[in-house]
Amino acid sequence: MACNDEIVMVLETKQNPSIWKHFDLCLITDNHEMASCKGCGKFIKAAANSILVTGSNG
Repeated sequence: MACNDEIVMVLETKQNPSIWKHFDLCLITDNHEMASCKGCGKFIKAAANSILVTGSNG
């Protein structure tokens, strides 16, 4: 995420709830979606649940 990108809004998702309970799906100012970790605030691409599983375990 670039330094000037900001969260526009947190979106609702019906994707895998066991994974997404650790993340918020966020719309970013440049109009793309990123997953924000609820624990540490890091941003991860929201395209694949497998990436989020790895992030939620670390």
